[in-house]
Amino acid sequence: LQGTAMGTPLAIPFACLFVVELEHRISSFTPIYYKRYIDDIFMITTSKEEAELFINRFNSVVPTIRCGSVTIDFTTGIFFDIEVYKASRFCTANLLDVRIYQKVQNRYLYLAPNSFHRRDIFKSTIISELNRYRLCCSNDVEFFSIKCLFFQRLVARGYNPDYLISLFPF
Repeated sequence: LQGTAMGTPLAIPFACLFVVELEHRISSFTPIYYKRYIDDIFMITTSKEEAELFINRFNSVVPTIRCGSVTIDFTTGIFFDIEVYKASRFCTANLLDVRIYQKVQNRYLYLAPNSFHRRDIFKSTIISELNRYRLCCSNDVEFFSIKCLFFQRLVARGYNPDYLISLFPF
């Protein structure tokens, strides 16, 4: 009677159009920064009260559509696998930093080295992940940390450390 089944071809476009309509209904609200991907929202406001006002307005438009998991924080925010946070650059240059965010539940089931993929797939997958980490870490220390964790997790998954050393820029 209401909504659409997940996985159907029109579910994502329908969700996007629906949320756009909700945004238009509360358009008097103008945050400092606002990005949405399908139905996930990342927003920066001037105050906690302004964020709460947005959530209340959003939740009041359609009774069955609610902001689910909401976090209001003065120093950090998570959007998918990126954490945006205030570090020393914020105090000096008013710039936010970013780093990789990984859920506690993540099992890090990377492509197994004994699977029947072409050999070049393993190399390109690892290098692509390293490039993504570099792109998503504004701080060199954060990048080095996540890169070392990635190396350890690949070894735990069965990769040969000598093979990995040839791929990892240390």
